[in-house]
Amino acid sequence: MLLSLLASAVLLSVGDVTVKESLIRLYDSTTGDEWSDRTNWKTNASVCQWFGVTCENNTVTELNLASNNLVGQLPVMNLSSVHLIDLSLNRLSGSIICSTFTDELRVLRLSSNSLTGSIPDCISRSTLLCEIEFDSNSLEGQIPNAITSLQRLRKLSITWDSLSGTLPEKMGNMTLLQYVYLGSNQISGSLPDLSSLTTLSHLWLDNNKLSGTIPSSLTKVAQLSELVLHDNLFVGAIPEFQLSQLQKCDLGGGFSCPLRAGYCPEGCTCIATCEESHCKFGQDCSLDYFEPVFISSILVVVVMVGLMYRRAVAAQENASLDVHNTPSQNQLPDRLKAGRWRVDVEKWTVDVQIVRKDDHRKAEVD
Repeated sequence: MLLSLLASAVLLSVGDVTVKESLIRLYDSTTGDEWSDRTNWKTNASVCQWFGVTCENNTVTELNLASNNLVGQLPVMNLSSVHLIDLSLNRLSGSIICSTFTDELRVLRLSSNSLTGSIPDCISRSTLLCEIEFDSNSLEGQIPNAITSLQRLRKLSITWDSLSGTLPEKMGNMTLLQYVYLGSNQISGSLPDLSSLTTLSHLWLDNNKLSGTIPSSLTKVAQLSELVLHDNLFVGAIPEFQLSQLQKCDLGGGFSCPLRAGYCPEGCTCIATCEESHCKFGQDCSLDYFEPVFISSILVVVVMVGLMYRRAVAAQENASLDVHNTPSQNQLPDRLKAGRWRVDVEKWTVDVQIVRKDDHRKAEVD
């Protein structure tokens, strides 16, 4: 019995040293002396008392050093018991190394650094991963197909990087995905079938090079509440979205017109570009469906021309037209001279040019 206890103590000691050595490597590799907070690091205090380290039952389970001025490259570490690693908002460089992906890792946040290279296939080692955030780095290459083996993944966020290639063909097999943010990259190709992602809520693929048509399979994603696909190369008709929970739907331009009504529920902020006119998503691009501001402009011009004609006639009779002569400030003559005039009609102000044609006066609106 005593020998068994001693053996367990030795194993725990070795494990503790391994974790401590790994943390010291991280400290030394990322200019730890210049960290914003380095409380208890590289001291005789238990690693569980080091800033950013969380333990459960004397085992390190979380490492959170976000926004702590880490500068340098990630070293090889053995943090096999860690569930969460958050090193975002620092100045880390180099590539993402495979030793980061352990069996117990659930959350990995490396956003807002200067990481380069591609996402390694060894990411598939961390089969318990449920959240990945690699935003705002300089990662390149294709999203590895190995990522589709992460069947517990709920959030995939890799925006503002330089990813290229196509989306993983089997992305639709990641059935627990809820949030996918892959905007502002250089991802190309067509959208894969995502109809089996029954829990998908947010799909942001904006500012890429995706092409082809928007697949009708997206209309079957029942929990979809935000769909953002603008600034891609999509063409063709937009499929009919009859999803009551869809609250944000930004598809951008390049689609065939006219657009049929009923694609988005009431209150959905859907916008599409129809040639040079901006029409509301789900509406025809005929004159009747132009933006209200454009319709108002046409009506205002028509009303103004009519009023200006009436006032011009009145001016000839009693010179009572409310105008300001822009070329000069001379008094109005008995009859309206040719020239440029600024006419105030109600709250509207327009420029009018009076031209002589066969001894008649004609008002033209600029």
